[in-house]
Amino acid sequence: MEQEGIKPDKIVFVSLIDACSCLGDLRQGMRVHERLHAGGFDIDNSIASGLVNMYRKCGSLTGARSVFNKMDRNDLLSWNALIAGYAEQGDSHEALQVFRWMACEGMKSDRVTFLSVLEACSSLTALEQGRAVHASIVSRGLDSDTGLKNSLINLYGKCGSLKDAESLFDCMRCRDLVTWNSMITTYSHHGRDEISLEVFMQMKLDGIQPNDVTFVSMLFVCSHAGLFEDGCKCFGSITADYSMELTVDHYNCVIDLLGRAGNLDEAEILVANLPEPCSVDWMTLLGACRIHGDADRALRTAQRVAELDPDSLAGKVLLSNIYATARDWDDKGEIFT
Repeated sequence: MEQEGIKPDKIVFVSLIDACSCLGDLRQGMRVHERLHAGGFDIDNSIASGLVNMYRKCGSLTGARSVFNKMDRNDLLSWNALIAGYAEQGDSHEALQVFRWMACEGMKSDRVTFLSVLEACSSLTALEQGRAVHASIVSRGLDSDTGLKNSLINLYGKCGSLKDAESLFDCMRCRDLVTWNSMITTYSHHGRDEISLEVFMQMKLDGIQPNDVTFVSMLFVCSHAGLFEDGCKCFGSITADYSMELTVDHYNCVIDLLGRAGNLDEAEILVANLPEPCSVDWMTLLGACRIHGDADRALRTAQRVAELDPDSLAGKVLLSNIYATARDWDDKGEIFT
């Protein structure tokens, strides 16, 4: 285009910013920003908002905040991009701080704002702040939104307020897969394993097909509730009934299921035959060795953990505890060298 002597205008630059955002290409995004600055386009508020969002999607909150702070007037898109960026990168305190700043500036929140803020509240298990956000959602007339209700169920579940999560779930007329998954996980985290299974069965009766997240939750439930046979059936149905590919998380849950049930031989064989077993898989087996006091298996399992993650102390500490419990300290010193 430029070789033909045609200079890019605002529309072209907006398209370039969007392309860099979609690709997550920070280097190219910064080059576009330089061109914008040279041409004086970066003072345009709509372009500046796009840049904030681009930097956020490329993982550069420093760049996003720099552009945001230089804007003459921050619009809703720029506020949402900044809040979302902090929430996505785990800086939940800053996400809530920007949200409060936004309110003080008189900018009204929308659905996108609330989704990011609820994520931040959930991460911090900030129940009272979450309740305040919930009240704002109701006052804005957005309380019928399925996505926001799902986020609220997740919030209340993580914050230990099971009654609030149940109340929202029971009142929902339109429940999607995320709704069901959130409620299954909530009951599981509260030790209500039987109810988790009931919700899973009801979900299927309602015609909602489970996904990989659903099965991770169900395998977790079966493992911690001691439902070995149900867990094995659940694992088998992933491929047999739903033609889904097994994920690393599925395998890790089954390792835990086998280990907790005392089937340590099968668990060890499964880990050893995984295409690319990681330290987490061996740590899961090591945890089962602790439960059943299998010190010999624990030693060779800890050695595999050390090979895959030499800097990790978790395996060494767990092995030490296993030997301390078994009062058998012979040969364990080699894992610490």
